[in-house]
Amino acid sequence: MTTPAIINESTHFSDPADFHQIDFPDGSWVRVKKQLSVADYDRIQQGLVEIEGIGSGMNRAERRAMRGGQGQQQGQQQAEGIKAKFRPSTVLLLTISILSWSFTRPVTPETIATLSQATARHIESVVDELNPT
Repeated sequence: MTTPAIINESTHFSDPADFHQIDFPDGSWVRVKKQLSVADYDRIQQGLVEIEGIGSGMNRAERRAMRGGQGQQQGQQQAEGIKAKFRPSTVLLLTISILSWSFTRPVTPETIATLSQATARHIESVVDELNPT
């Protein structure tokens, strides 16, 4: 009888309690998720683009046509009434990634949006390093 292999599941699942601490020279710190989950990525993708003019009842073939697959001419006709609005992604990424920090202000989407450009970009770069795509 063979013994089942022990599998390290931590490489397959995102543990919300697992964090990475970013230390700043002034002694402050920010804790971010060490690994984003598939649900986190879905939230980020859904938050990046707002599409107006697409009915929720579109079937798979119609969506493929919209992307230029089969029936490219039909897709172009349907695409005329569609508007895509791209949203900034940094605040959304940081809102999903930041777990806690040493600052006196609470961790909320509103306070994250008021981070300085330099601080936000530094946190974003660490999150990107932790979660290569």
